[in-house]
Amino acid sequence: MPVCIAGMARSGTSLCTRMLNLCGVYLGEEADLLPPAPDNPDGFWENIRFVSVNEELLSMYGGAWDCPPTIPLDDRSEQFARLRAKAEATLETFADREPWGWKDPRNSLTLPFWRRYFPETNVVICLRNPLEVAQSLYKRSWYSTELSLTLWYVYNRRLMDAIPPDRRIITHYDAYFDDPEREIRRVLDFLALPVADDRIAAACASVTRGSRHHRFTTQQMRDADVTPAILDLYTTMCDAAEGLAADPPHPSDDQYSAATTETPIGPAVAGVGRLDRAAMDILLLRDEIHDLNAVIGAAKEEQEQLRTWGHGLEQQLTKLGEEYERRGAYMSEMEKHLVARDASIAEQGRYIAELEALIPAKEAYIARLEGDIANRQRYTTVLEGLIPPKDAYIAQLEALIPPKDAYIARLEAAVAGQRQYIADLEAYIPLKEAYIAALEADAEAHRRYIATLEGAISAKNASLASPESTPPSDVGAPAASPNGRPHRPARRVASNE
Repeated sequence: MPVCIAGMARSGTSLCTRMLNLCGVYLGEEADLLPPAPDNPDGFWENIRFVSVNEELLSMYGGAWDCPPTIPLDDRSEQFARLRAKAEATLETFADREPWGWKDPRNSLTLPFWRRYFPETNVVICLRNPLEVAQSLYKRSWYSTELSLTLWYVYNRRLMDAIPPDRRIITHYDAYFDDPEREIRRVLDFLALPVADDRIAAACASVTRGSRHHRFTTQQMRDADVTPAILDLYTTMCDAAEGLAADPPHPSDDQYSAATTETPIGPAVAGVGRLDRAAMDILLLRDEIHDLNAVIGAAKEEQEQLRTWGHGLEQQLTKLGEEYERRGAYMSEMEKHLVARDASIAEQGRYIAELEALIPAKEAYIARLEGDIANRQRYTTVLEGLIPPKDAYIAQLEALIPPKDAYIARLEAAVAGQRQYIADLEAYIPLKEAYIAALEADAEAHRRYIATLEGAISAKNASLASPESTPPSDVGAPAASPNGRPHRPARRVASNE
């Protein structure tokens, strides 16, 4: 079941509708909503489809929102039939949306038309003090107070006559500034809409007190000599707005009793908007004086705040001055440190430049060392190439001289150690000249050792070549090499004879 929001223009219909929207009531696609305007910067929250039907309906009978016509419900014209088709097409766009609703102050005049589709619809009637409405319309559109009061009466009289009490709830504009949560919960309870607390809080947060510009009382309505018809209707509606006490109604005046039954603008309501213009001007002047006093009070508070702020600013400036001096002294010290650091960096730069100048000579020296090591490696490779033939010869001797196996194994281990030693030399290329000299001395010792071995091998070959010769007594114990390693025994050469 849809929710209809109605009430006289400038009575808080936009504020109430926005709160219901934040509580989950669907109003239509955003593109179908009227955009905000200078006189309503928070938005109208009116669906242009419903507004269009309402305006056409009023125009069809020679009226408008500010000139309410009498709308017959038994019109069988083709134009009325087209308008009904347009209304039905609009309603179809909400067929699968619940809860949904629409807001338009014109609903106050056209509601009987819409109730033909939703006879059980619930209506939220937004109420505001008639003098506040009149003053707001005067500032927005320069409408006279008399016209605005007459429109207020017609709108609210038609609503009260068209909607049964069990299908309407009256919500007062003031309640949303006094206790918005209580009032919106009251409206939601009437509509049977369960809403989470966080959504209600968001709805209440949308109420801006800056949108409240005028506030009049019932007593001020009497002071301005507002007609009893308006005063009685307003107090009756205030009584119906739960939780808002109204001043006792003014004694009824039979002069305007007929106005409660006929509400189109015309002879039936002529003079209903009458009031004491001088008294109204006094009220407005008092209201302006009140506003000016509020502005002056706010200005004084702001002046005091500025004075306090200025005093605090002076204290901050004093502290900033002290901080500036302290940081100035710190910066001076830092500049001294920077000068010393720059001097140190310059000195280090010169030292680095000297080191860089030595690098080419060191690189050339390293290249020479690498060349010498390469030559040593080639020489070692040549020597290693001689070992296999000797190993074969030794194998022949092993068959004849088993006791010499251990000696040969030690000799091979020594050769392996020399190979590892040469590999270590390759890994330690960056060693200084002293280490290279040691390598050269060791290589020289090896050369002598190899020469000794070769001499011993030659002697052994000669001895083996002569069958009648007797091996020397020291064959089993070869002489030691200069580096402490034993000499390899001479190989026996098999006779070809």
